[in-house]
Amino acid sequence: FMSNRKKLHQVRYPTPEGWRELSENDYTSFWSGTHMDQVFNPARSKRKTSSEKEEMCFVYIVVVKLRQEGFLDLHNKPIGSLGLRHQLRRNCPLRALPELGINLKSSVSFSTDLPIILLSLE
Repeated sequence: FMSNRKKLHQVRYPTPEGWRELSENDYTSFWSGTHMDQVFNPARSKRKTSSEKEEMCFVYIVVVKLRQEGFLDLHNKPIGSLGLRHQLRRNCPLRALPELGINLKSSVSFSTDLPIILLSLE
């Protein structure tokens, strides 16, 4: 049967060097061969919807990428945070968000003030 669930197709996130994007293909490639039952403990995630789990998986990939690119340390804290906010504002202005065909899905903020913006293409 067909599901009416909205699917997340793209994630756009800021880095000190500018906006980066993860596509649905990136998501599929990263998680291919992984059984999500092993990722999500049923007792702890039974109230999570499929969409919420999908968002969590995208955010996980973003954190992995930020660590690989040297923006986060082993504790997921920003590296070289002095001037980081200024770099983010300069290189990732919010007005740079595409206007057509994209809806803001949700925003996740960490205590370090590094936002991750999840976008959905329709």
